[in-house]
Amino acid sequence: MKVNGCDMTYRTRNRKASLAVLKLRGFLIILLLTGILTPGGAQAQNVSQALWQVSYWNNTTLSGPPVLRRDEASIDYNWGADSPHPSVNEDNFSARWTSYISFRPGTYRFNATSDDGIRVWIDGDMIIDEWYEHPVQTFTADKSLGTGPHHIVVEYYE
Repeated sequence: MKVNGCDMTYRTRNRKASLAVLKLRGFLIILLLTGILTPGGAQAQNVSQALWQVSYWNNTTLSGPPVLRRDEASIDYNWGADSPHPSVNEDNFSARWTSYISFRPGTYRFNATSDDGIRVWIDGDMIIDEWYEHPVQTFTADKSLGTGPHHIVVEYYE
């Protein structure tokens, strides 16, 4: 199933759900959610209805007032040589997406693939902290989640 340009697949054995795909300046950034299911069937709920609040800065440190704030239905972009908006730099910018997404109880695997800085928090706990320039790499973290909405924050810099 495709939701906002993302493959959303729930299976009883593999327990995979792609949460978000982000492509920046030709480099691929992926945040992938994989639920390791318990007998009750852990999986993200309402991912297709998640609304992301995003702020963009014209620096790589997310500092000062953002140059742009808006709501976005998904994290799924390929800006190429452009930027997210005319007010945002094509290079040397940063972004922070936040959303609440409901889950069933279980352990979930989050994979983030980026070419530059990436951080992911769940309910205030930093689960991925790779805030440095690097070639394309994938980073993984497992997180046990209880029932209900959880606050997810994704930060990126180019």
